[in-house]
Amino acid sequence: MSKKIENPFEKMEQSWEEAPPHLKNKVMNDIAMAKLLTEMASLFTCNYKETINEMMKTNS
Repeated sequence: MSKKIENPFEKMEQSWEEAPPHLKNKVMNDIAMAKLLTEMASLFTCNYKETINEMMKTNS
C-alpha cells in the first residue's frame, strides 16, 4: 500500500510561463537600484566608524 505523495512544487513548475521582456527589465532595474541604495547606505553608515578610527590613528 504505497501511496504516491504529490509534490506541489512540480505542479507550480508545470504552470510556469516565460515573463514578458519589459517585466524582466523592470525587475532587474529595481534590483539594481536596491543594490545601489544598500551599497550607498553601507558607505555612509557601516564604514563610517572605520573611517573615523583610521583618521584618528597616529603614526608612531
